Amino acid sequence: MTSAVRVSCGLYKMLLFTYPSDFRLRFEREMITTFSDLIYGEWKHNGLPGVARVWRSAVGEVFSVAVPLRLRSPIVIATSLSLLLSIALFMAVFHAMTHVCNGEQFTGSAGARRFRISLAVTGCQPVMRCDPRNSSQSHAIVDEVRVSRF
Repeated sequence: MTSAVRVSCGLYKMLLFTYPSDFRLRFEREMITTFSDLIYGEWKHNGLPGVARVWRSAVGEVFSVAVPLRLRSPIVIATSLSLLLSIALFMAVFHAMTHVCNGEQFTGSAGARRFRISLAVTGCQPVMRCDPRNSSQSHAIVDEVRVSRF
């Protein structure tokens, strides 16, 4: 076997780590044998273009088999849902805070109107600024956030 074929087989073994461990334990030996046979045959008959075709197929399998198998994992599903819900909650709270300036109003530096809104549930007190000089500004900007202990 040539060094190019050995290097390809070694890289393919590393690529197999993209598959879930239970799938790897069940099919790894067959996958490595099949891949090495294909690489050796293509190298012998078609050279580098044949090896590139085998690699294109192997990488395609990662996206068509390994990634979907990984996405079915309960930890990936829970993490993804948690992240998406956290982002949605943050966006909803931030949207509500920036479009509702009905808190205590006071004048800050440079004449900008500032509002202090207390969120009793979280103990969070963002200080928001609405700049009167910018008439196109339809929302407030959060300057600072103070978190108080209960």
